[in-house]
Amino acid sequence: MYNIKGAKILSHELGDNCFKWVMKIAEKQDVTLVYSSIFELPKECEPFNVRIVNDNSVIHDMGEFWSKKFQFYRD
Repeated sequence: MYNIKGAKILSHELGDNCFKWVMKIAEKQDVTLVYSSIFELPKECEPFNVRIVNDNSVIHDMGEFWSKKFQFYRD
């Protein structure tokens, strides 16, 4: 995955221990994570800079993630 530029990762294909590695890879290249299931990023990954492509906003922690998720469900 690291050598594939522009790869999209489906969140339901990852185990809980994968997210810290996805975040490490994202430090060096853009990564698109397709949110298709409920997941929780480990606290050790916070703070992070994640761009939400739906509205081009940026979130920094899981609290902001859940707020954004509920915002999309309401809209």
